[in-house]
Formats: sequence, structure tokens, C-alpha cells
Amino acid sequence: MRRLICPLRRTLSAFVSGFFLLLIFDYVDGGGGGGGELWPMDRPDGMPAIQSLEVMCGKDHMDVHLSFSQPFEGIVSSKGQHGDPRCVYVPPATGQTFFSFKIAYSRCGTKPDLHGQFYENTVVVQYDKDLLEVWDEAKRLRCEWFNDYEKTASKPPMVIADLDVIQLDFRGDNVDCWMEIQHGKGPWAPPVSGIVPLGSTLTLVVAINDYRAFFDVFMLSDSKAAIKAINCLEELNRLSKDNKILS
Repeated sequence: MRRLICPLRRTLSAFVSGFFLLLIFDYVDGGGGGGGELWPMDRPDGMPAIQSLEVMCGKDHMDVHLSFSQPFEGIVSSKGQHGDPRCVYVPPATGQTFFSFKIAYSRCGTKPDLHGQFYENTVVVQYDKDLLEVWDEAKRLRCEWFNDYEKTASKPPMVIADLDVIQLDFRGDNVDCWMEIQHGKGPWAPPVSGIVPLGSTLTLVVAINDYRAFFDVFMLSDSKAAIKAINCLEELNRLSKDNKILS
């Protein structure tokens, strides 16, 4: 009896295994040639899309304005910082089309340049409230500066099979500066035009246009230019026949 039962068990086990394998293969294949995919790679139809992304660079943070083509139900957060509530800028299931938030330079993974010329933060736009899909997007927002800053930088851990990051650069030095020499006592005197008589009162006016009042004026003198000007006056004084023309 044992010799007859053992081959029967083996045959039944092989038949059951082959039956389940056939069912799984048929399901992945889309039900026998239907063309469906268990994990689609293309972006589904009807999903919201980013219409505009604008960034205003501030002194210690960046202001981000993000709009979608239709109500957005997903999550927007800084890359690798979804566990910090301060770094989750759009919570799930909001159902809005426009969002405005701030990203601080001092947290949420914001990285400064080693030479202090820019700050950048990678923002992940996750369209599902639970899962990170292949059609989700990552945007690297960068505020460029042309002043020197000293900040501590750290190397993030290596990430495998991450989203493709698209870098977007925005200017941070949006301050106008100009200089004017005025005839008389400034700062509202008329500008110098033409020849200036000796002994005239002149005013050097340096101004900036900062509509958000973030910056101050700091002037540095050029000692080399001053020495060249003094040498030029001494040379003119030596060559002049009448010393009264120089005072």
C-alpha cells in the first residue's frame, strides 16, 4: 500500500503546484492576452499635474507657490524629511489646487553651497497619500546668492532607486544699487552735469532698492584708487606753472 500512496501524493502535489503557477502567470499576463499590467509604468489618465512652480528667495527661507491642474490629494514634503511635521508642506487629502509654503534654510534637508553661493532643497511631490509611485516627481529648488556664507554641511546617505531630480534655479540677489554725484548738499540735490567750479560742494549718494527691507548698505573704500588719485594731483601740481589752479 505504501508504494502506491507515495507516487499518488507526488503526482497530486505536482498537479496542484502547476495549477497555482498557471493561475498566477495568467493573472500577471492580464487574464490570457488582455494586455493589462499588474504594476503599470505609465502615468494614469485623470491625475493632477503641476501647472506652475514659483520660488521667492528670502534671507533665511524660500517662499514656494505651487499650483496643480486639478485638486491634489497627495503629499508634498522635503526629501527624506517626511517624519518631521515642519517639513511636510502639503498634508494628504487636502483637495486644493494651489499651495503656498516656506522652506527654511536651517532645516528640512536644505543644503548650502560650500562657497556660500546658493541654498537648495529637494521637494518630493507624491500623488498618492500612502505609496511612492514611479510617476511621482522630485524638484530641487535652489536659491542662488553671490555673497559668502559659512554654514555646516553634511553628506546625506546614499539612496538607491530614487526619483529623478530636476533642478530649478532661482535668483536671490534681487536688490538694485546705484551711485550718483550731486551738485550741492544731498541726497536730493541735482546730479552733476558738465564742468564743476573749484570749491563747489559735492555729495556722493549711494542707495539701494530693497522693497522687502532685508538688506543694509555697507561701503568699502578702495585704497589703491585713492593713492592713484593723490599721485595724479601731485603730478598736475608739479607740471602746473601757476599753483593757484590747484588747492
